[in-house]
Amino acid sequence: MKRTIFRTAAVILFLLPLACSSGEGQFPRQAPDLSLPDLDGRTVRLADFKGRAVLLNFFATWCPPCRDEIPDLIEIQKEYEESGLTVIGISLDQNGIEAVREFRREYGINYPVLFAGDDPMRVINKMGGFRGIPTTFFIDRQGMMVKKISGAPSRSFWDQQIKKLL
Repeated sequence: MKRTIFRTAAVILFLLPLACSSGEGQFPRQAPDLSLPDLDGRTVRLADFKGRAVLLNFFATWCPPCRDEIPDLIEIQKEYEESGLTVIGISLDQNGIEAVREFRREYGINYPVLFAGDDPMRVINKMGGFRGIPTTFFIDRQGMMVKKISGAPSRSFWDQQIKKLL
């Protein structure tokens, strides 16, 4: 019990929303071999999307900036899906998968949503680490991470970056 409380507190401290900024990091680099359950319990691998451009969006249901950007991500999925782009959400929530399912229904999310599970720091570390949510990684058609964005940017910023990706 104490370990779970400590882990939850640590995740919250590290995942407090940051102002919108582009992550410089070391890009491009190969996207990690992530394998996570979707909200229906099926295992989804990031490698399954090779050949498509991907916006890999890390969020939590309790995060106000995450909630604010969901409508843009829904529209982006609709607008760019036929051009070869897929938005994928990864929930870092620790209050259970059912809360994330309800969030998906409430917001009408039209893209795959995966669940990081009980150890979201493991997934964050696989991505090379980040400190705030929402955080989105831009992955090209060859499976290379080419950009990281922290925060909820404007729709025009999304469009500019997506056009570079496609």
